[in-house]
Amino acid sequence: MTYKIAVSSSDGINIDLSFGETEKFLIYEVQGLNYNLSAVRECDLTDNSAINCGSEGFGCGSKTGCGERAEKTALISDCRCIVCKKIGFHIQK
Repeated sequence: MTYKIAVSSSDGINIDLSFGETEKFLIYEVQGLNYNLSAVRECDLTDNSAINCGSEGFGCGSKTGCGERAEKTALISDCRCIVCKKIGFHIQK
């Protein structure tokens, strides 16, 4: 069985960024004891129109999170887990 893991790292070696600090995710494919880097996914945060925490169904307590967080979670939606330094409660949900 193959699955993907998203990793938040500034240098590709250390897991040193929180979810909010991440500008790119390293995506690893894991099969048994073997793993390899399969992609680097950049977070496009230039569109500030997505940051709207007060709108109906898109607030910080909703399933989609707030603004750029929703964009980041969608970017790694096919991953089984994320490995990062720290992550907030709403994103954990």
